[in-house]
Amino acid sequence: MIFKKICFIFAGLLISFCVQSQATMTWCAYYNWAPWIYSSENGYDGILIEELRLFEKEHKIKAKAVIINNWKRCQFEVAKGKVDIILGANKTPEREKILHFLKDPAFINKSGLSAYALLGNEKVQKVKAIEGLRRYKLSMVRGNSFGKVVNEFVSTLDKTNLWVVNSHEQVLKLVALKRHDYFFSNDASYISMLAKYRKIAPQLKKVSFRKIFSIEREVPVYIALTKKEGASRSLEAMWLKTIRDYHASVDVNERIEFHKKNANKAKN
Repeated sequence: MIFKKICFIFAGLLISFCVQSQATMTWCAYYNWAPWIYSSENGYDGILIEELRLFEKEHKIKAKAVIINNWKRCQFEVAKGKVDIILGANKTPEREKILHFLKDPAFINKSGLSAYALLGNEKVQKVKAIEGLRRYKLSMVRGNSFGKVVNEFVSTLDKTNLWVVNSHEQVLKLVALKRHDYFFSNDASYISMLAKYRKIAPQLKKVSFRKIFSIEREVPVYIALTKKEGASRSLEAMWLKTIRDYHASVDVNERIEFHKKNANKAKN
């Protein structure tokens, strides 16, 4: 494990005393997720980064980012114990099989979620209720979570109307080609997400999408660790303390608004 401790037990007193042999914790994340985490001129910023800085200060542990641009690989590297934590992840049944989630969330993601279809695809019309999407083909990234209401809807879709792929780039391309009808995206990160994949995939540069359905949701987001036995699990109590201290010491709504504005400045 990257995070290690050496423990000494004082015989007779039955008290364990632990000395950190390497006070470094590694982390990876979904980095394009404002206001929670986003690129800035100093590296990364956001609510999760503020919590990370407090963690470093409280526990005298250096946090080191392991830059993994593939979100699925980030999850697997933590599951295998090669990276200590995921800095912010939605809890899903699939992820719970391989990852250990703290019992307290790092934050509650209150946001708009929308279904987007290709602009100009007249076959796909706006709907007033989520059930109206059932007649269209959904394209989504394997393992993604959209909150309780949407997750339950997705779980009931017929296989012919649910297509699961490995990346957001594939999702956008399939909808752009009209092979699939729509995808879900957080409203807050939609513009930056689309801009990112337009740079990667030239065929997306002139493609635009439109909202056909929107919903407000509240989703708890957690710090996740490996399930493998080892010293990194000792991070759990430390992280729970930091998360509780952070929420007790700041106006979270004020910090969210600050980072929304700051993320927009960083993009311009």
